[in-house]
Amino acid sequence: PIAVTVVGPLVPPSNVFANPSPSCSGSSVVLNGSCATGSVVWYSDAALTTSVANTVSPIATTTYFAICVSGTCKSQSTELRVNVMAPVTAPTNLSASPNPACLGVPSTLSGICATGTIAWYSDAAATIIINNLVTPTVATTYYANCTSGSCISPTASLLVDVTVAPTAPSITNTNTGS
Repeated sequence: PIAVTVVGPLVPPSNVFANPSPSCSGSSVVLNGSCATGSVVWYSDAALTTSVANTVSPIATTTYFAICVSGTCKSQSTELRVNVMAPVTAPTNLSASPNPACLGVPSTLSGICATGTIAWYSDAAATIIINNLVTPTVATTYYANCTSGSCISPTASLLVDVTVAPTAPSITNTNTGS
């Protein structure tokens, strides 16, 4: 006699979610899900013809499809919509008032974000955040980006020049006569 084991249909993946969600355009997103039997396989199309890794970098809101696979058996698919926020653009209209600034006189940095809020930095890597009121002692480049949720724009830069106030003239009395 030959023993035949019949396996019931595989259950579609459960606990399906993306991390993070929503995500920033082009950022890495991990697709998660679990199978009661077998392992999860992800696809970028409903026809299940194009498999993808469980880490993706969508640039727009995208729907992915997951199935459970055990041997040659496959479950029905479960879909997962990964919401992607629009890209955040770099700030524009960067300015300092006054610019050039007089030595020792504060200058106010400003700029416009199409989306989000502006942040100012003293370094090009945008790691040292500063206030928008600065008092440079030499010509200094400041950097700004826009932040919306967890999405950060590219950095833009602004040079603030410094003018040294002229020294007051000294008056020497050369009158020696009486």
